[in-house]
Amino acid sequence: MIPVLILAGGAGTRLRNVIGDDTPKPMANISDKPFLWWLISYLEKQGVREVYLSVGYKKEKIIDFFGSKYKSVIIKYIIEEEPLGTGGAIKVAADLIGEDFIVINGDTFSLVNLESLIELSMQTQADLSIALTKCLPETRYGKVKLDSQGNVTSFIEKSENQSDLGCINAGVYFVSHKIKDHFPKEKKFSFEKDFLEINLKELNIRGLCIVEDFIDIGVPEDYFKCLDFFNRKK
Repeated sequence: MIPVLILAGGAGTRLRNVIGDDTPKPMANISDKPFLWWLISYLEKQGVREVYLSVGYKKEKIIDFFGSKYKSVIIKYIIEEEPLGTGGAIKVAADLIGEDFIVINGDTFSLVNLESLIELSMQTQADLSIALTKCLPETRYGKVKLDSQGNVTSFIEKSENQSDLGCINAGVYFVSHKIKDHFPKEKKFSFEKDFLEINLKELNIRGLCIVEDFIDIGVPEDYFKCLDFFNRKK
């Protein structure tokens, strides 16, 4: 299995009233375990053996908890001395990892077969593949529009009337090492806005609607849904 990068630098501003000022968002308590513990446990069961954690806000809490290894997973840290944005963090990781890798947002949990994501990406010679889901009716998520061949044709901003406009980006990516040459010079940028949308015609970007379930802890309402989800998993 190729390495996995988890973007875990978020401060969780919208969750402060729920998790407290001292807790980074990926360490939000879910059934007596940090959210990140559930995520890494799921990756370990899928055969992932190397995880890079891009950390920033209250990074010591993450590093102290996980150390350099969790079960059979080797954990390495990418320290964001200043917020780099999703794109900046992925750019730094791409140089360090030096091969194809998976990217996962540290505040979402997607039930997705990573082997399938990798295999389908390799078959189509994708520069980048996005795991998508249709399982959410909420309009607070942007969507990804595909053509009949599974190529990403556009990214659609969240709106009130988008129910038939495509699948939701689940925040899981297959990233080929070949995309490094397309990164902007800036240190800080958004992967979605400043990279994917700009390079849509330059790169082979595929969308794969293969996510069976999707959990997001970005806002209090969804955090409590996440609590319920993992309580049922016990």
